[in-house]
Amino acid sequence: MFVQECPDLVIVDEVHAAADPGARGSREQQQRHELLCALAKNQQRHLLLMSATPHSGFEDSFRSLLGLVRPEFGQLNCKPSRNTSAGASPGISFSDGVATWCNGLGRTLRFLSAFLRLKQLTG
Repeated sequence: MFVQECPDLVIVDEVHAAADPGARGSREQQQRHELLCALAKNQQRHLLLMSATPHSGFEDSFRSLLGLVRPEFGQLNCKPSRNTSAGASPGISFSDGVATWCNGLGRTLRFLSAFLRLKQLTG
């Protein structure tokens, strides 16, 4: 029910606590991740994901957070390399992913700017 009634702007503080824990985490963390995945499916909804510790050393968990921003980011190879070898992990290269992210960042900043102006006007 919350997913259908959720507002268009969702602010999630300490989002690292909602990263996909894989086999390591608690059921509660898995549920938080599933909820955020459901919310992120609506492309009209904006998620502001905040964390001072987004990367805990577990690549899969980090990619699960990136996937909330854009699904293809969940496939990023988070270990930058100058060349790819036959043994390299599949997915979008880190530099290509960052470039894609930067392109989307402009849209997000425009939205936040409009939101803040609206907030000023409505007091």
